[in-house]
Amino acid sequence: MAEPAAYNFDPKEIMTALLKHQGIHQGIWMFGVNFGIGVSNIGKTPDDPEMRPGFVCQVMSVSLTSAPAQVPGLTFDAAELNPKKK
Repeated sequence: MAEPAAYNFDPKEIMTALLKHQGIHQGIWMFGVNFGIGVSNIGKTPDDPEMRPGFVCQVMSVSLTSAPAQVPGLTFDAAELNPKKK
């Protein structure tokens, strides 16, 4: 059987891993991605006569942010995803 070449994770899986990594067991949390954006003229080569304005986007960081209230699809309850062990 071939080894997987890629793994994909949905936001709930990412939140579960991050909450466990940080030892967070309570509260409502949001997952965020911080982007850095640069603009430039972009073409196939630096001498391309058909260069056009474009942008490059970088993922700068991923964040966990405490939320004041539950919002379906946007927030996650740490008590559900990472319950404290008894």
